[in-house]
Amino acid sequence: MKKCITRIQSRRLLPLLLATALIACVFDTTPLYAQSDFHWDADGATTAATGGTGTWNSPTVSPDLWRSGSATGTLGQWANGNNAFLGGTAGIVTLGDGNLTVANLTISTSGYVIPGISSGSAKLTLIGATPTISVTTGSSTIGSFIGAGNGFRSLAGTTGLTLNGGGELILAAGLEGVSGGVRVTGNSILTAGDRNSEHLGRC
Repeated sequence: MKKCITRIQSRRLLPLLLATALIACVFDTTPLYAQSDFHWDADGATTAATGGTGTWNSPTVSPDLWRSGSATGTLGQWANGNNAFLGGTAGIVTLGDGNLTVANLTISTSGYVIPGISSGSAKLTLIGATPTISVTTGSSTIGSFIGAGNGFRSLAGTTGLTLNGGGELILAAGLEGVSGGVRVTGNSILTAGDRNSEHLGRC
């Protein structure tokens, strides 16, 4: 009799167990991995200074211009899908190709420029649920105008853009490459087009 009851109970529990497993699968929003922090160091190990002018290459492309974990971390190559920090000495950071992805970008020195590219497919693609650009001081530019006001975008993404940090971000080529909405927080300023364009938001 005990064996019979056990079998009946097992049969009744099986659909419930399957449903519970399905719910856990559907609603588990834990990230597959945690992003790492990479700090820009254009001159590599040449000096102790960080930041500067150089080319942001895709993973596996030398030289090693990124410090892992902190501004004094180990030098290495960029790894897609992580957090990028532009600090130290401001400079012009040219995108090497179209395969660059970033979860969050923090610019902590005023005057950085990520130029627009007049040819090729070089761009920086925002990924993740809430990709954020933080400009913590002054003003920096992504997608500069080239020549007589012809802009070429260098920023793309389909999950929107959040701007915070209190500084100003100029998207000189506009927002054509970014979809999914724009959210401006933390007393930040977002200008699309150029400094003569209307500010999109300040909170």
